[in-house]
Amino acid sequence: MKTKFLFFLFCCQVVSGQSFTAEIGDVFLGSEKNAFFGGITVLTGTLKKNEKIEIYAETGRKFTAKITKLEADDVKDVNFVKAGQKYVMADFITEEDALSGKDYLRKGYKVFPQGFKVDAKNNANSNSSKRANFTTLLDDKPWKYYIDFKGASFFSKGAKDILEMPFIQLAFVPIHLTDNRHLVIRLINAKAGTGIYNLSKNTEVLFAGAESGKDTDSKIFGKNKTTNSEVPFSIEITEWKTSGNRAIISGKISGILRETIAFGKKQELEFKNGVFENVEVEIF
Repeated sequence: MKTKFLFFLFCCQVVSGQSFTAEIGDVFLGSEKNAFFGGITVLTGTLKKNEKIEIYAETGRKFTAKITKLEADDVKDVNFVKAGQKYVMADFITEEDALSGKDYLRKGYKVFPQGFKVDAKNNANSNSSKRANFTTLLDDKPWKYYIDFKGASFFSKGAKDILEMPFIQLAFVPIHLTDNRHLVIRLINAKAGTGIYNLSKNTEVLFAGAESGKDTDSKIFGKNKTTNSEVPFSIEITEWKTSGNRAIISGKISGILRETIAFGKKQELEFKNGVFENVEVEIF
């Protein structure tokens, strides 16, 4: 018997050799312990069979899982799926009990590659050679980020089972060696062109990870229409140049993000003078 779970949340990308952003759809129980299957939408990049993934609840709870099977476009068994493909189904097994607690596994949770451990002695795992295209003061400390491959997308007609209205998604990852915090922004009802997005109903922001790079120190900050919606945060696109299915954009980011925890005092982080320049956006 299939047991269905209903769902909600926003978006994420991780510092990884592979790059993708995905979101869980309707999920059903599999026949084995900790086994699930259901819809999954790849928003950016490529998701592969046998890949280890991390699924995040809005509370910060993390589920580690392995993809065991992928189906796409009525093909029963494929090795990978790419952003923009429809009717994608995935089988996966979690390492943890994903059915307990109020933040049990459900639709809308964001999926990204399992984070790799940064080795400062191994430049192959370092982002230090990347060119920053987003700089900001984070709690008055200079910080540099970049958009990784497939980290910026404009879904001009929305994405089936995710958000059926136009939206822009930007995923920034840090250049700093030890820091694995990443910033993901979704602009809802977005248009191709310049504009300001600062209302809770048309912005979703997620900042997750740890400055130390340690899982035990990880925190999630964010806002959407139901979580920390009163916190001021503004994104402005100041330049937009379209060429075919690509656009080059620049803009500004500023505001406060509050920790997304159910109980206790919530920490706040402030972004000041944030500027992103010449970011290449893929248009779907």
